[in-house]
Amino acid sequence: MKLLVATFSLVAPSLGNQIRRTLESANVSVHKRKGECVPLDFQKSFYSVKLKLGTTEKNVNAVVDTGSDDLVITSKFATPSTDKSGKKDFLGYGSGDALVELATDRVQVGATVVEKQTIQLMEGNDFGFSIEGILPLGPTGEKSAWKFGDFSMCFHSGGAGSLQLGKNSASIPTSGQWEAKFSGISADGASTGIKGVAVPDSGTTLLMSPSATDLANLFEKICSKWSDCNGEQGNAVDAFYAAVEKDCGESVPSLTFDFAGGKSAKLLGTSYVVRSKTGKCMPAFEVDSSFSFWILGLPLFQSNQVLFSPASRKIGFTTGCGSCGSKLELQGSESAWMLDGPPRWPTRSSGNAQRHKHVIGDDEATNPNVVALVKHLDRVWTDGK
Repeated sequence: MKLLVATFSLVAPSLGNQIRRTLESANVSVHKRKGECVPLDFQKSFYSVKLKLGTTEKNVNAVVDTGSDDLVITSKFATPSTDKSGKKDFLGYGSGDALVELATDRVQVGATVVEKQTIQLMEGNDFGFSIEGILPLGPTGEKSAWKFGDFSMCFHSGGAGSLQLGKNSASIPTSGQWEAKFSGISADGASTGIKGVAVPDSGTTLLMSPSATDLANLFEKICSKWSDCNGEQGNAVDAFYAAVEKDCGESVPSLTFDFAGGKSAKLLGTSYVVRSKTGKCMPAFEVDSSFSFWILGLPLFQSNQVLFSPASRKIGFTTGCGSCGSKLELQGSESAWMLDGPPRWPTRSSGNAQRHKHVIGDDEATNPNVVALVKHLDRVWTDGK
Protein backbone atom coordinates (compact mmCIF):
# COMPACT_ATOMS: atom_id res chain seq x y z
CA MET A 1 0.00 0.00 0.00
CA LYS A 2 1.26 3.47 -0.86
CA LEU A 3 -0.62 6.45 0.57
CA LEU A 4 -0.51 9.63 -1.48
CA VAL A 5 -2.33 12.96 -1.38
CA ALA A 6 -4.47 13.61 -4.44
CA THR A 7 -3.69 16.89 -6.25
CA PHE A 8 -6.10 16.65 -9.18
CA SER A 9 -8.84 18.25 -7.07
CA LEU A 10 -7.00 21.56 -7.54
CA VAL A 11 -8.14 21.56 -11.16
CA ALA A 12 -11.57 22.99 -11.86
CA PRO A 13 -14.10 20.11 -12.21
CA SER A 14 -15.09 20.97 -15.78
CA LEU A 15 -11.47 21.28 -16.90
CA GLY A 16 -10.56 18.09 -15.03
CA ASN A 17 -13.30 16.17 -16.85
CA GLN A 18 -12.15 17.60 -20.18
CA ILE A 19 -8.55 16.51 -19.51
CA ARG A 20 -9.70 13.03 -18.50
CA ARG A 21 -11.81 12.66 -21.67
CA THR A 22 -8.90 13.84 -23.83
CA LEU A 23 -6.48 11.37 -22.22
CA GLU A 24 -8.93 8.50 -22.45
CA SER A 25 -9.84 9.13 -26.10
CA ALA A 26 -6.17 9.39 -27.05
CA ASN A 27 -4.69 6.49 -25.13
CA VAL A 28 -7.28 4.08 -23.78
CA SER A 29 -9.22 1.30 -25.41
CA VAL A 30 -11.73 0.02 -22.86
CA HIS A 31 -13.54 -3.30 -23.03
CA LYS A 32 -17.26 -2.63 -22.53
CA ARG A 33 -18.57 -6.14 -21.73
CA LYS A 34 -20.23 -6.25 -18.32
CA GLY A 35 -18.73 -8.44 -15.64
CA GLU A 36 -15.39 -9.22 -17.24
CA CYS A 37 -13.45 -11.58 -14.95
CA VAL A 38 -9.66 -11.32 -14.73
CA PRO A 39 -7.96 -14.15 -12.78
CA LEU A 40 -5.64 -13.45 -9.84
CA ASP A 41 -2.88 -15.62 -8.36
CA PHE A 42 -1.57 -15.87 -4.79
CA GLN A 43 2.16 -15.05 -4.54
CA LYS A 44 3.11 -16.14 -0.98
CA SER A 45 1.91 -12.94 0.75
CA PHE A 46 -0.04 -10.97 -1.90
CA TYR A 47 -2.25 -11.46 -4.96
CA SER A 48 -1.20 -10.59 -8.50
CA VAL A 49 -2.78 -10.04 -11.91
CA LYS A 50 -1.13 -10.88 -15.21
CA LEU A 51 -0.74 -7.77 -17.35
CA LYS A 52 0.75 -7.56 -20.85
CA LEU A 53 3.50 -4.99 -21.45
CA GLY A 54 4.54 -3.47 -24.75
CA THR A 55 3.86 -4.40 -28.35
CA THR A 56 5.43 -7.79 -27.64
CA GLU A 57 2.83 -8.34 -24.89
CA LYS A 58 5.34 -9.53 -22.31
CA ASN A 59 3.60 -11.06 -19.27
CA VAL A 60 4.12 -9.32 -15.91
CA ASN A 61 2.59 -10.56 -12.61
CA ALA A 62 1.68 -7.32 -10.83
CA VAL A 63 0.44 -6.92 -7.24
CA VAL A 64 -3.19 -5.73 -7.22
CA ASP A 65 -2.98 -2.80 -4.82
CA THR A 66 -5.95 -0.58 -3.93
CA GLY A 67 -3.57 1.54 -1.86
CA SER A 68 -1.24 2.56 -4.72
CA ASP A 69 -1.32 5.18 -7.46
CA ASP A 70 1.84 4.31 -9.43
CA LEU A 71 2.03 1.55 -12.02
CA VAL A 72 5.38 -0.08 -11.24
CA ILE A 73 7.10 -2.71 -13.41
CA THR A 74 10.49 -4.30 -12.78
CA SER A 75 12.96 -2.96 -15.37
CA LYS A 76 13.94 -6.43 -16.66
CA PHE A 77 10.48 -6.63 -18.25
CA ALA A 78 11.06 -3.53 -20.43
CA THR A 79 10.23 -4.17 -24.08
CA PRO A 80 11.50 -2.69 -27.37
CA SER A 81 8.53 -0.29 -27.25
CA THR A 82 9.28 0.95 -23.71
CA ASP A 83 10.10 4.67 -23.91
CA LYS A 84 12.46 5.54 -21.05
CA SER A 85 12.75 9.17 -19.93
CA GLY A 86 16.02 8.96 -18.02
CA LYS A 87 14.29 10.60 -15.02
CA LYS A 88 14.89 8.56 -11.87
CA ASP A 89 13.49 8.78 -8.36
CA PHE A 90 12.75 6.72 -5.24
CA LEU A 91 9.29 5.45 -4.28
CA GLY A 92 8.69 4.51 -0.64
CA TYR A 93 6.55 1.49 0.27
CA GLY A 94 5.85 -0.15 3.60
CA SER A 95 8.19 -3.01 2.72
CA GLY A 96 11.06 -0.78 1.56
CA ASP A 97 12.21 1.72 -1.05
CA ALA A 98 12.35 1.28 -4.83
CA LEU A 99 14.59 3.05 -7.37
CA VAL A 100 12.49 3.78 -10.45
CA GLU A 101 12.76 5.42 -13.87
CA LEU A 102 9.81 7.20 -15.49
CA ALA A 103 8.73 5.59 -18.78
CA THR A 104 5.75 4.90 -21.04
CA ASP A 105 4.60 1.79 -22.88
CA ARG A 106 1.53 -0.12 -23.98
CA VAL A 107 -0.20 -1.94 -21.08
CA GLN A 108 -3.10 -4.37 -21.14
CA VAL A 109 -5.05 -5.80 -18.20
CA GLY A 110 -7.86 -8.10 -19.24
CA ALA A 111 -9.45 -6.34 -22.23
CA THR A 112 -8.45 -2.85 -21.05
CA VAL A 113 -5.58 -1.40 -23.10
CA VAL A 114 -3.64 1.83 -22.57
CA GLU A 115 -1.39 2.61 -25.54
CA LYS A 116 0.90 5.15 -23.84
CA GLN A 117 0.71 4.25 -20.17
CA THR A 118 2.89 6.09 -17.67
CA ILE A 119 4.89 3.52 -15.72
CA GLN A 120 7.68 3.48 -13.17
CA LEU A 121 10.42 1.05 -14.19
CA MET A 122 11.81 -0.43 -10.98
CA GLU A 123 15.58 -0.87 -11.15
CA GLY A 124 16.03 -2.10 -7.58
CA ASN A 125 14.42 -2.32 -4.13
CA ASP A 126 15.00 -3.49 -0.58
CA PHE A 127 11.62 -5.17 -0.08
CA GLY A 128 13.04 -8.48 1.12
CA PHE A 129 10.92 -10.39 -1.41
CA SER A 130 10.50 -10.44 -5.18
CA ILE A 131 7.74 -8.73 -7.15
CA GLU A 132 7.40 -8.12 -10.88
CA GLY A 133 5.14 -5.07 -10.69
CA ILE A 134 2.31 -3.20 -8.95
CA LEU A 135 -1.07 -2.43 -10.55
CA PRO A 136 -2.45 0.74 -8.86
CA LEU A 137 -6.14 0.62 -7.93
CA GLY A 138 -6.28 3.64 -5.62
CA PRO A 139 -9.13 6.14 -6.04
CA THR A 140 -6.83 9.02 -7.01
CA GLY A 141 -4.73 7.53 -9.81
CA GLU A 142 -3.71 10.84 -11.43
CA LYS A 143 -0.04 9.86 -11.63
CA SER A 144 -0.56 6.72 -13.67
CA ALA A 145 -3.93 7.70 -15.23
CA TRP A 146 -4.91 4.03 -15.00
CA LYS A 147 -8.69 3.81 -14.86
CA PHE A 148 -10.95 0.77 -14.76
CA GLY A 149 -14.26 2.28 -13.76
CA ASP A 150 -16.09 0.11 -11.21
CA PHE A 151 -14.35 -3.08 -10.13
CA SER A 152 -14.42 -5.67 -7.36
CA MET A 153 -12.03 -8.25 -5.97
CA CYS A 154 -12.36 -11.54 -4.16
CA PHE A 155 -9.51 -13.77 -2.96
CA HIS A 156 -10.18 -17.48 -2.75
CA SER A 157 -8.92 -20.55 -0.99
CA GLY A 158 -6.51 -22.63 -3.02
CA GLY A 159 -4.36 -19.66 -4.09
CA ALA A 160 -6.72 -18.14 -6.68
CA GLY A 161 -8.75 -14.97 -6.92
CA SER A 162 -10.72 -12.77 -9.28
CA LEU A 163 -10.82 -9.14 -10.38
CA GLN A 164 -14.25 -8.31 -11.80
CA LEU A 165 -14.62 -5.28 -14.06
CA GLY A 166 -18.03 -3.68 -14.49
CA LYS A 167 -20.63 -1.62 -12.66
CA ASN A 168 -21.40 -2.70 -9.10
CA SER A 169 -23.54 -1.70 -6.12
CA ALA A 170 -20.87 0.01 -3.96
CA SER A 171 -22.72 2.40 -1.62
CA ILE A 172 -20.46 3.18 1.38
CA PRO A 173 -18.95 6.68 1.03
CA THR A 174 -15.19 7.09 1.44
CA SER A 175 -12.58 9.83 1.51
CA GLY A 176 -8.84 9.88 0.86
CA GLN A 177 -7.48 6.44 -0.01
CA TRP A 178 -10.78 4.47 0.28
CA GLU A 179 -11.21 5.57 3.95
CA ALA A 180 -14.65 4.58 5.29
CA LYS A 181 -16.13 5.22 8.74
CA PHE A 182 -17.30 2.19 10.72
CA SER A 183 -19.54 2.31 13.80
CA GLY A 184 -18.33 -0.84 15.51
CA ILE A 185 -16.59 -4.21 15.48
CA SER A 186 -18.32 -7.26 16.93
CA ALA A 187 -17.07 -10.76 17.73
CA ASP A 188 -19.78 -13.36 17.14
CA GLY A 189 -22.34 -10.60 17.66
CA ALA A 190 -20.79 -9.16 20.85
CA SER A 191 -19.81 -5.50 20.57
CA THR A 192 -16.20 -4.56 21.26
CA GLY A 193 -16.89 -0.82 21.61
CA ILE A 194 -14.31 -0.13 18.89
CA LYS A 195 -15.20 2.35 16.15
CA GLY A 196 -13.24 4.49 13.69
CA VAL A 197 -12.15 4.50 10.06
CA ALA A 198 -11.05 1.56 7.93
CA VAL A 199 -9.32 1.25 4.56
CA PRO A 200 -9.75 -1.89 2.41
CA ASP A 201 -6.24 -2.49 1.02
CA SER A 202 -5.60 -5.42 -1.30
CA GLY A 203 -1.86 -4.72 -1.26
CA THR A 204 -1.39 -5.20 2.50
CA THR A 205 -1.07 -8.74 3.85
CA LEU A 206 -2.43 -8.31 7.39
CA LEU A 207 -5.16 -6.50 9.33
CA MET A 208 -3.59 -3.36 10.83
CA SER A 209 -4.92 -1.58 13.93
CA PRO A 210 -3.87 2.01 14.72
CA SER A 211 -4.03 1.25 18.45
CA ALA A 212 -2.43 -1.49 20.55
CA THR A 213 -5.13 -0.95 23.19
CA ASP A 214 -7.93 -1.46 20.64
CA LEU A 215 -6.34 -4.63 19.27
CA ALA A 216 -5.75 -6.02 22.79
CA ASN A 217 -9.40 -5.27 23.63
CA LEU A 218 -10.51 -6.98 20.41
CA PHE A 219 -8.54 -10.12 21.25
CA GLU A 220 -9.96 -10.06 24.78
CA LYS A 221 -13.52 -9.89 23.40
CA ILE A 222 -12.87 -12.72 20.93
CA CYS A 223 -11.43 -14.78 23.78
CA SER A 224 -14.53 -14.17 25.90
CA LYS A 225 -16.76 -15.52 23.10
CA TRP A 226 -14.60 -18.57 22.34
CA SER A 227 -14.76 -21.64 24.55
CA ASP A 228 -11.28 -22.80 23.50
CA CYS A 229 -9.75 -19.55 24.83
CA ASN A 230 -9.72 -20.22 28.57
CA GLY A 231 -7.21 -17.73 29.94
CA GLU A 232 -4.87 -20.31 31.42
CA GLN A 233 -1.87 -18.47 29.97
CA GLY A 234 -2.14 -15.52 32.39
CA ASN A 235 -4.15 -12.96 30.45
CA ALA A 236 -6.61 -12.79 27.57
CA VAL A 237 -4.04 -11.94 24.86
CA ASP A 238 -1.69 -14.78 25.82
CA ALA A 239 -4.68 -17.11 25.96
CA PHE A 240 -5.86 -15.94 22.54
CA TYR A 241 -2.50 -16.57 20.87
CA ALA A 242 -2.25 -19.99 22.53
CA ALA A 243 -5.76 -20.94 21.41
CA VAL A 244 -5.15 -19.74 17.83
CA GLU A 245 -1.92 -21.74 17.64
CA LYS A 246 -3.77 -24.87 18.73
CA ASP A 247 -6.99 -24.37 16.78
CA CYS A 248 -5.59 -22.85 13.54
CA GLY A 249 -8.82 -21.02 12.80
CA GLU A 250 -11.21 -23.96 12.75
CA SER A 251 -13.50 -22.59 15.49
CA VAL A 252 -12.32 -18.99 15.96
CA PRO A 253 -15.28 -16.57 16.23
CA SER A 254 -16.03 -14.40 13.20
CA LEU A 255 -15.61 -10.61 13.24
CA THR A 256 -17.99 -8.03 11.76
CA PHE A 257 -17.20 -4.40 10.83
CA ASP A 258 -20.37 -2.27 10.68
CA PHE A 259 -20.31 0.57 8.12
CA ALA A 260 -22.69 3.34 7.06
CA GLY A 261 -26.16 2.57 5.75
CA GLY A 262 -26.48 -0.71 7.62
CA LYS A 263 -23.72 -2.28 5.54
CA SER A 264 -21.22 -4.67 7.12
CA ALA A 265 -18.21 -6.82 6.30
CA LYS A 266 -17.83 -10.17 8.03
CA LEU A 267 -14.42 -11.77 8.48
CA LEU A 268 -14.38 -15.52 9.04
CA GLY A 269 -11.94 -16.93 11.56
CA THR A 270 -10.19 -18.91 8.84
CA SER A 271 -9.42 -15.66 7.00
CA TYR A 272 -7.76 -13.84 9.91
CA VAL A 273 -5.58 -16.75 11.06
CA VAL A 274 -2.43 -17.59 9.07
CA ARG A 275 -0.05 -20.53 9.09
CA SER A 276 3.68 -19.84 8.76
CA LYS A 277 6.18 -21.92 6.80
CA THR A 278 7.08 -23.67 10.05
CA GLY A 279 3.44 -24.72 10.50
CA LYS A 280 2.69 -22.38 13.39
CA CYS A 281 -0.72 -20.65 13.34
CA MET A 282 -1.09 -17.01 14.42
CA PRO A 283 -3.57 -14.11 14.17
CA ALA A 284 -3.10 -12.07 10.97
CA PHE A 285 -2.97 -8.73 12.83
CA GLU A 286 -0.46 -5.94 13.42
CA VAL A 287 -0.38 -2.49 15.06
CA ASP A 288 0.90 0.75 13.54
CA SER A 289 0.05 3.84 15.59
CA SER A 290 1.38 6.16 12.87
CA PHE A 291 -1.96 5.56 11.11
CA SER A 292 -5.23 7.00 12.38
CA PHE A 293 -7.31 4.25 10.73
CA TRP A 294 -7.54 0.48 10.42
CA ILE A 295 -6.10 -1.13 7.29
CA LEU A 296 -8.01 -4.21 6.20
CA GLY A 297 -5.71 -6.37 4.11
CA LEU A 298 -6.01 -9.85 2.59
CA PRO A 299 -8.35 -11.35 5.25
CA LEU A 300 -11.09 -8.89 4.25
CA PHE A 301 -10.89 -9.97 0.60
CA GLN A 302 -10.80 -13.66 1.57
CA SER A 303 -14.17 -13.36 3.32
CA ASN A 304 -15.90 -10.88 0.98
CA GLN A 305 -16.21 -9.69 -2.57
CA VAL A 306 -15.04 -6.09 -2.03
CA LEU A 307 -16.61 -3.51 -4.36
CA PHE A 308 -14.96 -0.27 -5.51
CA SER A 309 -16.44 2.63 -7.47
CA PRO A 310 -13.70 5.21 -8.25
CA ALA A 311 -16.10 7.69 -9.85
CA SER A 312 -18.34 7.93 -6.77
CA ARG A 313 -15.54 7.05 -4.30
CA LYS A 314 -17.70 4.36 -2.73
CA ILE A 315 -17.01 0.83 -1.57
CA GLY A 316 -19.17 -2.16 -0.67
CA PHE A 317 -19.16 -5.79 0.37
CA THR A 318 -21.05 -8.86 -0.75
CA THR A 319 -20.86 -12.48 0.31
CA GLY A 320 -19.69 -14.99 -2.24
CA CYS A 321 -17.59 -14.02 -5.23
CA GLY A 322 -20.15 -12.93 -7.78
CA SER A 323 -20.17 -14.39 -11.28
CA CYS A 324 -16.38 -14.63 -11.25
CA GLY A 325 -16.40 -17.03 -8.32
CA SER A 326 -18.72 -19.73 -9.62
CA LYS A 327 -15.90 -22.30 -9.68
CA LEU A 328 -13.93 -20.89 -6.76
CA GLU A 329 -14.68 -20.74 -3.07
CA LEU A 330 -14.07 -18.00 -0.54
CA GLN A 331 -11.59 -18.78 2.22
CA GLY A 332 -13.69 -20.33 4.96
CA SER A 333 -14.02 -24.03 4.26
CA GLU A 334 -10.50 -24.71 5.48
CA SER A 335 -8.27 -23.89 8.43
CA ALA A 336 -5.69 -21.07 8.39
CA TRP A 337 -4.27 -19.91 5.05
CA MET A 338 -0.55 -20.26 4.36
CA LEU A 339 1.68 -17.20 4.60
CA ASP A 340 4.76 -18.38 2.75
CA GLY A 341 6.77 -15.14 2.77
CA PRO A 342 7.29 -11.82 4.57
CA PRO A 343 4.08 -9.78 5.01
CA ARG A 344 3.64 -6.84 2.65
CA TRP A 345 3.34 -3.72 4.80
CA PRO A 346 1.43 -0.46 4.14
CA THR A 347 3.39 2.75 3.56
CA ARG A 348 2.81 5.49 6.09
CA SER A 349 1.75 8.96 4.96
CA SER A 350 5.10 10.31 6.22
CA GLY A 351 6.79 8.31 3.45
CA ASN A 352 8.92 6.39 5.95
CA ALA A 353 9.15 3.00 4.31
CA GLN A 354 10.15 0.92 7.30
CA ARG A 355 8.11 -1.33 9.52
CA HIS A 356 6.74 0.62 12.47
CA LYS A 357 8.35 -0.06 15.85
CA HIS A 358 5.91 -0.77 18.65
CA VAL A 359 5.93 1.97 21.25
CA ILE A 360 3.38 1.98 24.07
CA GLY A 361 2.46 4.87 26.33
CA ASP A 362 2.61 4.99 30.10
CA ASP A 363 -1.07 4.10 30.45
CA GLU A 364 -0.73 1.16 28.09
CA ALA A 365 2.36 -0.08 29.93
CA THR A 366 0.16 -0.84 32.95
CA ASN A 367 -2.25 -2.94 30.86
CA PRO A 368 -1.03 -6.57 30.89
CA ASN A 369 -2.98 -7.36 27.71
CA VAL A 370 -1.26 -4.57 25.77
CA VAL A 371 2.19 -5.54 27.09
CA ALA A 372 1.56 -9.17 26.10
CA LEU A 373 0.28 -8.12 22.65
CA VAL A 374 3.43 -6.12 21.83
CA LYS A 375 5.65 -9.03 22.89
CA HIS A 376 3.75 -11.39 20.60
CA LEU A 377 3.83 -8.99 17.62
CA ASP A 378 7.56 -8.30 17.99
CA ARG A 379 8.32 -12.00 18.10
CA VAL A 380 5.88 -13.26 15.46
CA TRP A 381 6.69 -10.90 12.59
CA THR A 382 10.40 -10.55 13.40
CA ASP A 383 11.51 -14.17 13.58
CA GLY A 384 8.54 -15.74 11.81
CA LYS A 385 8.13 -18.45 14.48
